[in-house]
Amino acid sequence: MTAQLQREDWQTLTRPWTALLRHSRPAAGPFVSPQFQSTWWDVFGAGLELDLHAVRDEGEFIGVLPLARRDGDVAFIGDPEICDYMDLVAAPGRVDDVIGAFLEHLEESGARRADLRGLPEGSPTLTVLPPAARTRGWTVQAEQEAICPVVPLAADWDSYLDRLRTKYRHEVRRKLRNLLDGGATIALEVVEEPSELLERLPDFVRLMTDSRGDKAAFMTEQMDTFFRKLVSRLAPERLLRLYFLQIDGKRVAADLGLLQDGAVLLYNSGYDPAYRSLAVGIASKVFLVRDSIERGLSSLNFLRGAEEYKFQLGARPSAVTRLLLSR
Repeated sequence: MTAQLQREDWQTLTRPWTALLRHSRPAAGPFVSPQFQSTWWDVFGAGLELDLHAVRDEGEFIGVLPLARRDGDVAFIGDPEICDYMDLVAAPGRVDDVIGAFLEHLEESGARRADLRGLPEGSPTLTVLPPAARTRGWTVQAEQEAICPVVPLAADWDSYLDRLRTKYRHEVRRKLRNLLDGGATIALEVVEEPSELLERLPDFVRLMTDSRGDKAAFMTEQMDTFFRKLVSRLAPERLLRLYFLQIDGKRVAADLGLLQDGAVLLYNSGYDPAYRSLAVGIASKVFLVRDSIERGLSSLNFLRGAEEYKFQLGARPSAVTRLLLSR
């Protein structure tokens, strides 16, 4: 079988791509959804050439090559500052065919280099692409680009606590006591409905930008546009959720989670500095862990960054890999 490539635009590709993701369950999760990628392209794609292709076999839709080009070099759509994961998209059992089509496309288009960043641990691209590319005369370099700390969740809260190292377990309990023993009413507000997500987004952005100077600098006008577009496109697909830690009804910390089968991917967060003494930023993540356990989820992915609190909450490092193909 020779997979056939067809260059596509967002409008014609979004529906079959979305349908494919329901069955393929890629390790990169919502980051390789057309909703996420088209949002990134609309806001940050200036100066790049869209190189987006459907992969078909006798009319059957089997994959997507979500690519962009600059000066002839090929890369995934996205960038590691915003897209924690990136990858090719393939139907179950069709990874070899999609990667073969990808390599044929590189050669037929005259590309001399492909810089593939953001590949998540567990991606079949990492095992299939390097030997296939070397067979065709490409040089392949692999390097660890980042780590994403991931918490494997237990069946219940007590079992989760038992998994933690003793000093970390005591620290989690201490943070909860600081909140719960203060006499205030503590609650975790979970926002899932599309209309409510858009309504609550300004509260999330405020808490995010207030919490740290680097986050305030990160939230440029362009980035604000990206967040608003992202929520408007992912919310109808049920691909995200907002969490607010409340003290006496006031939102004091917030977490934005992308949703994957059995997992939450913590995309960004923030808190009210006036409540710093109560460590509400970390406490909100403790409540998020507990909520995820109660929902029967399998893991909580903190995404990029090796901050200590992530490992205190039981996270294990998961590698993000960069593959560089060159002639």
